[in-house]
Amino acid sequence: MTRLIFIWAIAFTLLATVQATTLTRLFELQHGSKRKVFNVDKQAPGSKPISLTFPQKVDHFNKHNNATFPQRYWVNTTTYRQGGPVIFMNVGEEDASHYVGYLSGGETSLLAEKLGGVVVVYEHRYYGQSNPVPDLSSQNMIYLNLEQSLADMAYFMQSVEIKINGVALPPAPKTPWIPISASYPGALSAWIKHKYPDLVFASIASSAPVQAKYYFWEYFEPIRQGAPAHCRDSIINTVKHVDDILFSHNKRKIQQLKAQFGMPNVTHNDDFAANLIGPVWQWQEIYPGYNNPFLQFCQIFDNATTVNAQIAAYASWMTDSAVTNCPSPRTQDECYGSYDANAHSYTNTQLDNSGRSWIWQTCYEFGYWQSAAPKGHPTLVSRLVTPDYWQRQCPMYFPNSTLLHKPRTEYINKVYGGWNIQDDHIFWINGEFDPWRALGVNSADAPKRLSSNKSPDVVIKGAVHGWDDLWSPTEVLPKPLIEVHNEVILSLTQWLKEFHAK
Repeated sequence: MTRLIFIWAIAFTLLATVQATTLTRLFELQHGSKRKVFNVDKQAPGSKPISLTFPQKVDHFNKHNNATFPQRYWVNTTTYRQGGPVIFMNVGEEDASHYVGYLSGGETSLLAEKLGGVVVVYEHRYYGQSNPVPDLSSQNMIYLNLEQSLADMAYFMQSVEIKINGVALPPAPKTPWIPISASYPGALSAWIKHKYPDLVFASIASSAPVQAKYYFWEYFEPIRQGAPAHCRDSIINTVKHVDDILFSHNKRKIQQLKAQFGMPNVTHNDDFAANLIGPVWQWQEIYPGYNNPFLQFCQIFDNATTVNAQIAAYASWMTDSAVTNCPSPRTQDECYGSYDANAHSYTNTQLDNSGRSWIWQTCYEFGYWQSAAPKGHPTLVSRLVTPDYWQRQCPMYFPNSTLLHKPRTEYINKVYGGWNIQDDHIFWINGEFDPWRALGVNSADAPKRLSSNKSPDVVIKGAVHGWDDLWSPTEVLPKPLIEVHNEVILSLTQWLKEFHAK
């Protein structure tokens, strides 16, 4: 039975911009929240950790390919005690240099302090400066897949040299390694334990979408369930009004609708509809201790007592956003459209382009296309926003590539377990209102599982995405986050005792 850890009244945060409906902009809207909390730029001059590089294999599965590339990582050994673990944070789908604050802050640092461990922050292939190819053109994406990424982690754990007072730690599995992260890299933490169970000691998988899925309409369900009722209803009513007009195919009314929402020159109806999701996506960026712009958005409906007033309030907000985010001389199709194959977002193949790398991964393997709810179900999103709307963009990013018609979600779930991962020593953490919860093992659609001492499963009631990542020795956290940290420490301490007793 899943345990509930209750969260009390908390202040929240986000700085997000609503703009564009390409997959590039979707990536930008949904990433970087952890970066804001532990950004290296906040550290004092001269205190930035030094990056190291590891000679990583380009292709782990071709014995005739001996090429390597420099993969970046950072290490903090100051809390190490004899027999302690390596707390291993794979940053995932971003430049890892923005996350080196986790060497001395966040849950990683807390675990290292309590368990006497080393913290390693590690950069995923094809992100930041860890690139096995000269650019991100279509033909060069062939080495970016889950098999290679997990093999990277395994080879790194077995081969990297981490010295304590001049003496190298034994490689995994002789030294216990604990992958830990949230979201996609949280899924990596679970997948690596499932794929290499004898190599990986334990994993912390927070907000981990281990189930690949093409049509991910459930992303918006925790928002619909957790948002203030009047705000939720106002969004639903507005979207219904928008869809009634868009599906009417009445050109005059459609043009009037676009003008009302500040986007009269957006050519395609689905692009217009997709842009209305912007303020809803802000939900994912809610974190304890910061302002909450989702609630700030909701305030526009405070005096909207009729459906027409709700529509007008939403339209006014979108109009202000459209003016702010699309200054002259750019056209609205340039700002908000997705149909121009020559747009910079599609043709930019330079390295250190996290959005492009992540788009390849979703187009090729995971899907995760956040779309409107099925007919008959209340929706916060226009029904013109379908998984095919997002999938259509994939060949525009990667023409003449090896991409399939749809992502290989069934293969990923079959080989890497998906909802059916049952390995011991994975500590699962989810937020009650996390948009990604439906793709985690705690999903209502996943096989029922019991939380156990060997594989705890915790849901933080009221929490959103990856909240357990947060910790600071100088700030007071809400009691429920302290409780989940204590549970993680208790489990790992017991597992480490068993490890050293062997």
